[in-house]
Amino acid sequence: MAPIWIICSTPVDVYGLGVAEPVVKPRFVAQENFERFPYVTETTSILENRTSALGRKWSLRDSTGFDYAPESDGPSRLQARVAHARGSSQEDLPGLMNPALKEHMPDPSVLTDMDKAAMRLASAVKHDEVILVFGDYDVDGATSTAIVQRYLASAKAKHVITHVPDRDNGYGFGDDNCAAAIAEKPGVIVLLDCGTQNHETIAKATGEGIDVIVVDHHQPSDTLPNALALVNPHRHDETEDGQKLRNLCTAGLAFMLAAAVNRDLRNAGFFSEGEAPNPSTLLDLVALGTVCDVMKLTGLNRSFVKLGLRRLERKENPGLCALARVSGVREGAGATALGFHLGPRINAGGRIGKARLGADLLASNDPDFCDQVADELNQLNADRRAIENQVLEEATSMVSDDDDIIVVGKEGWHHGVIGIVAGRLKETFNRPAIVIGIDENGIGKGSGRSISGVDLGKAIMDAVKSGHLVAGGGHVMACGLTIEPSKIDGLREHLNATLSAETAQAREQNSTQFDDFVYTSDLTPGFVNEIEQMGPYGQGWPKPRYILGPASIDRIHELKGGHVKFQIADDNGSIDAIAFRAADNGILEALQSGKKLLIAGQADINVWQGRTSMQFLVDDVMEAHPTS
Repeated sequence: MAPIWIICSTPVDVYGLGVAEPVVKPRFVAQENFERFPYVTETTSILENRTSALGRKWSLRDSTGFDYAPESDGPSRLQARVAHARGSSQEDLPGLMNPALKEHMPDPSVLTDMDKAAMRLASAVKHDEVILVFGDYDVDGATSTAIVQRYLASAKAKHVITHVPDRDNGYGFGDDNCAAAIAEKPGVIVLLDCGTQNHETIAKATGEGIDVIVVDHHQPSDTLPNALALVNPHRHDETEDGQKLRNLCTAGLAFMLAAAVNRDLRNAGFFSEGEAPNPSTLLDLVALGTVCDVMKLTGLNRSFVKLGLRRLERKENPGLCALARVSGVREGAGATALGFHLGPRINAGGRIGKARLGADLLASNDPDFCDQVADELNQLNADRRAIENQVLEEATSMVSDDDDIIVVGKEGWHHGVIGIVAGRLKETFNRPAIVIGIDENGIGKGSGRSISGVDLGKAIMDAVKSGHLVAGGGHVMACGLTIEPSKIDGLREHLNATLSAETAQAREQNSTQFDDFVYTSDLTPGFVNEIEQMGPYGQGWPKPRYILGPASIDRIHELKGGHVKFQIADDNGSIDAIAFRAADNGILEALQSGKKLLIAGQADINVWQGRTSMQFLVDDVMEAHPTS
């Protein structure tokens, strides 16, 4: 009988763990082994023309051209295949797994205005001037502020003032924030993660004889503010080498500024022998800002995060140690701990509490103070989750199946959580979503998140021009806006009229990518450890995700928060699994259907009360066969 080409999960022990490696690329399969996938035909793959419980299409990452050359002390076959699926070769892996900062970080002077900024700050340090450090209220702003503040403290700067505005004061260096800064009578103001668009207030400060330095990574308008120095790789006149740093967030740029100031002070003989600060001690903060601002973890960013995580393990920053304590992060948790545990707690201060708490925590060397602030941020984060869940529940009930673009709004929705809720709606419904909170003054402020292939930022800017919005802007995947409440319905109709076709096409073309099919018996600690060695994972270097099945589901337990625990069983064994927030998104219903399923997610080692066990973190599920 003629062989049949399919995507198959026949196990082969090839990567030295004593476990079976599933084969991604098509291979010949004998007809007698075809019972495992009885629904595959000669012309279709098991994933084609199918949608999951979350309404997603699935696909496997391309393995075309993959080859592996075993080498002593080199990467395993599993690691080489993961790299290949992300556009890297086996030869690239040593540099990806151990990126050296000196190989990726250029001379800071390649950035336009960096030398002017560094020289002015160095002069302020040498002459005991008042330096005011002003940062945005998100994690990138808090880490950038702490980086500059900690460096200046290590350089013995005597008069440093920090200011992080609350969300109610508005984003950036606005009128109120500018007036407060001028009142401090500084010689220099350093604006971090903001300032590129603050032309008028920077002109005010400059008119008062204050030198303003902007370090930012947001898109500029056609004209640049009249600051002494604007360090922003996105500026239109940036050098060719400077443009290569456009993947950096402000925390990364702040680190480069610290390195440049340090060099100038050393060259000026400012430090005594052996007393010059070491900017690399700040890399844990750079890593936190980079991960939480969802920057691509390639090139210099990869070095920042990899080395920053190593620095974090040394427990040198009392604020980060206190945050790890209250969030229950275990050692070696990696970039996941930064993005899902530490970052949200810092953000909680900016979202619903005191914005400066995060920056103060990260800049402090007082363990008692750090413990106190970390406890406060932890409580604020719990409060934020409660507010978020309430808004999410109300917003979800307002979503119409007839809309391709979700636009919901209500009086009293907290502005600090609407962006998170928009992201949750986008993930649940696989559609662009805008959530609007109407404040006590009758002003609607909204935040939106888009799906790949739909330019939401452009649509919002067009809506401003057409009179649907008071103000608005953003980029391809996110937006912010101000609207009169009476115009919310009109905005919904307008966006659905202009973006429906684009959204439908994007949903048809988009698919969730997975690395391979696996058996439960493949998922061992060795398997997970090899994958973890290739971290950090994040934007531009996604963590490997796999498909189990066809599998049976047993022992389903609903947990607090809508999470669901259950057991997955296939022909080779079983594994415990958990699906987060699965009770209301279609996954729980599929688990309870009694049908065999394909289960998509990540392998993980669960540590609980000193015991370890394997578990599968479930992203989505799909019927193994529509008619089974």
